[in-house]
This record gives sequence, C-alpha cells and structure tokens, in this order.
Amino acid sequence: MKHIIFDVDGVVIQGKPFAAEVATQKFGLNQALIKIFFSQKWKECVEGRSCLKELLSYELPKWGFRGSVEEYMEFWFQTESSLDKEVLELASDLKKKGIRCHLGSNQEKFRANFLCEILGLKNYFEMSFFSGLMGVSKPSEQFYQIVQNTLQASATEIMLIDDRVENIEGAMKAGWKTLLWPVEKDIKIV
Repeated sequence: MKHIIFDVDGVVIQGKPFAAEVATQKFGLNQALIKIFFSQKWKECVEGRSCLKELLSYELPKWGFRGSVEEYMEFWFQTESSLDKEVLELASDLKKKGIRCHLGSNQEKFRANFLCEILGLKNYFEMSFFSGLMGVSKPSEQFYQIVQNTLQASATEIMLIDDRVENIEGAMKAGWKTLLWPVEKDIKIV
C-alpha cells in the first residue's frame, strides 16, 4: 500500500460536538430551519456549487443569529476542530514507513481552508482532496477516480479510512482497500 486517505470529520477530527447543536443552545437559533438548510442546501456547498458565505448571509437572520457570517463561521469551525491526536500520530508513523498520507473529505472550501491552514492539517497530510474544490463528493465514483488519477496510483495501492459506511462502500467499489473507523486500538493498518 502506498497511499492512505483519511476522512476528516469522525476520523481526524473527533465527531462531536456539532456546531449547529451548540449554536442552537448558545444563541437560541431556530433548529428546524437549521435542519432544513443542512438537508436541502448543504450538499451544494460541499460540492462547490454554492458559496457557503452567500447562503449563510441569507439563512442566518432567519435562524435568529445576530452576528456576522464570519463570526458564525468562526464559531462553527472552531467548535468542530477537536483533533484526534492518536490519528495524527498514526499518520506520522505511517509516513515514517514510507506510506503517503492524504485527506479525503466532503468539505466546502472555507472549512477546507480552515482545516489545512488554521488547524495545520497540511503539516500532517501530503495532499488534500476536498469535495468543495473537486466538484464531487463521496461516495460518488468520480470522487475516488479523481483521487486515484491525481495520485497516479492503482486502486490496490490506496486505502480509505472513513467513519461512514456509504463512503467505505464507494471506495470498495473503486477497488480500494478500506477501514471503517473507529477501529480497535491495537489494529495494524500496514
């Protein structure tokens, strides 16, 4: 195996808290409208078809948020930024063994930038494959094909570590090795 693709939320970043839930409590936001946004409009951002800042500038006043779009995004991104130190150590150990470690995640462009630049994930992972910059999200077959072509690797040389079954199934269909996260602490990846 030459490449391991790590998902972000639920693998590199620990799964909770979810910013929308925290924001609902902290700022008294309309939870029903937030759920509608994430069920109907979020995928457009995740696949780069809509701009998160533009959508939030329209949505936030309806939710009852009184601050700016930038303030909400900073709160959101910081709330969902608890790095899993063990996963980062795993990536570092794998790199020492000659295995190239990358990120592969369904993220819109502003959070993708936050993850790499502010949280510093670019220091742990060689390449980042973010759906909002690729125009396609997991588990679409196109996502895996773009990654594979960019890496110039065969399917059998790539592994995806992800916490979502549908993404694991998509990678398996592409011929990749997979690991559903979380795993037992003593697992040997290579």
